[in-house]
Amino acid sequence: MIFLFEYDRSAGASVSFVRFSDEQRPVAKDERLALELLLNEQRKDHEVVLLEAVNEPALLPTHQRYSYKLEQLAESGRAWMAGEAARDYVSVSATR
Repeated sequence: MIFLFEYDRSAGASVSFVRFSDEQRPVAKDERLALELLLNEQRKDHEVVLLEAVNEPALLPTHQRYSYKLEQLAESGRAWMAGEAARDYVSVSATR
């Protein structure tokens, strides 16, 4: 799995999270670039990263900074395990 995170440095919180299947790597790279260009244009000091892991919980030990509320992680993990869309968007901040 490939994960695209947008992280607001000044707020110290994740803003968005997108999940991609391994086969969607070119799409993930394109979306990362598009998001970085948009944020740069908007002059937002957000970090945009692509991470690869077996599943979402595997990201927590090494990338806690990008993680979001445990309830949201559990819910999106349940959706992923249930085989919902290969790529879905989860907003992780109400202060967007």
